[in-house]
Amino acid sequence: MRKLLLSTTVATSLLCSPLHIALENLYNLYYIHTSSLLNSTLGDLRDHRYSDSLWLRGSFSQLSSIYNSTLKVAQGEVGYDHAFVPPVGQNFLGVNFEYSYSWLDSPKNTTNVFGVAVYNTYLAPSRFYIDTRVKYLYLSPSYSTLSSSASHLFVGSLELGWKFVYSYGFFLQPTAKVSAGYGSEITFYDKTSTLHTPYSIPLFYQVGSYMGFEFAKRADISLGIFYDGDQVFASSTLDKTTLKERANSRLTLSLQSNILATQNFRIYFGGKTSFFGESRLEYSANLGMRFLLGRDYAKVYKRPSTPQNPRTFASVQRNLLYEAEQSRLRVQERTHLKPQELEEQYTIQSNRNDKKVEDEIKYANRQRYLREKSLWKNIEVNEQNYANRTDGRIETRSINLIRDYNKREIERKYGVQQ
Repeated sequence: MRKLLLSTTVATSLLCSPLHIALENLYNLYYIHTSSLLNSTLGDLRDHRYSDSLWLRGSFSQLSSIYNSTLKVAQGEVGYDHAFVPPVGQNFLGVNFEYSYSWLDSPKNTTNVFGVAVYNTYLAPSRFYIDTRVKYLYLSPSYSTLSSSASHLFVGSLELGWKFVYSYGFFLQPTAKVSAGYGSEITFYDKTSTLHTPYSIPLFYQVGSYMGFEFAKRADISLGIFYDGDQVFASSTLDKTTLKERANSRLTLSLQSNILATQNFRIYFGGKTSFFGESRLEYSANLGMRFLLGRDYAKVYKRPSTPQNPRTFASVQRNLLYEAEQSRLRVQERTHLKPQELEEQYTIQSNRNDKKVEDEIKYANRQRYLREKSLWKNIEVNEQNYANRTDGRIETRSINLIRDYNKREIERKYGVQQ
């Protein structure tokens, strides 16, 4: 029993040691630099009409862990992308640079992170999108009581999402993202102990959905709820004792907004927080701007005013046949006739001079006249009502005479009511 308590005490002290907390700090920086979704990184790319864009983004975050440590991170990003117009949808290929400065519990324990990323984002007309990224991070920690080596991280990510817009501008946007990478060797040591990790394989994932409103295609606001997790596979040793792998999951709430300020300028901002987990995000706020530059695709690819092909007899004939066929289809849709019945109608129209057809037309006109006379209008009564339209008795303020006059006027216009 004493051995069990002793081993438990040693494991707890190792996990709470400054060396282990410094390692967790690097893992949290991995998370900060890979957890941003497309909506908060690049903003909303809908109605993007220009070939080039320059964007800027800044954020500030604070994380806390169960080891009573607090990490504060100030991060800045700048990026450029070029928009292509494939046969369907739009494609954005770009590169961005990022830098973050963080301090752990004290301004003396700092870490500088430099990063570069290449990304490609495809947007379909149905508002489905695919975002892929490859990123490299260089982490250089500096602590007051510890010594450490710089580390490198290579990570790739894939994000999928689909925006469904309903009535009154309400929309849902399910989103899923997964990231995986490879981290180089990490070593921390003080006067008595050494923590060594030969390599690490971090895995990050987010699954959830945004819900919000669009305001006249000029702005939107959305609330996101995500299951957010990360797991780092590593073989870490501290004082010849193997440390457990990091496995962390949390519930994240995100609030984002996009504003299309002008035709060439957009602004987006938001914040998020998380609950549960060994390491959780207390708060994070971000602000971004996008400047649209280059060519306007709406003007470059507009339809030319002059025809591309010369006007020939064959082309005119094909055009007339096409318009005739479209006219036939419109008549068929409007009258709901079967193709055979529609063909009979056209045959009758083309043989209007035939004696039998003339008799049928006369009979149809007679039947229509009888229907109108019996159901809709009585010509003689209408004429009588019209002749009495200047009856002087209507000048009297008798309600009965006014009612009779209104009744006659209705009958004059619409006939005797059956």
